[in-house]
Amino acid sequence: MPFFIVFSSRIPFKPLSLFQYFLVLFGLNEKVVEASSGGGAVTVTMNGKKQLLKLRIDPSAVVGLTGGQPDVEMLEDLVVAAVNEAGRKADEAIQASVQGMLGSLKIPGLGD
Repeated sequence: MPFFIVFSSRIPFKPLSLFQYFLVLFGLNEKVVEASSGGGAVTVTMNGKKQLLKLRIDPSAVVGLTGGQPDVEMLEDLVVAAVNEAGRKADEAIQASVQGMLGSLKIPGLGD
């Protein structure tokens, strides 16, 4: 798949890292993953660029906060756990896609 890059002095050029190049070239930044924590109390959706696309908190998790001692810290921990898990899943999905495309090639900056 040949491609050409045209440079212009009017357009600022920012070189991409090898990882960013593969994200763009193969559309890996469009991958979407979902992760949850607390048995589904908190669910997040994230893309391959690790941008948080959606955060869903089950109403039952919020109802528990209205008691005498609302456990806001627990809900915060569930959000952090779900976001971290989604980030891990995004990394795994991208790595699996790139390795599948490249086969056994060992390219520095990709994978381990």
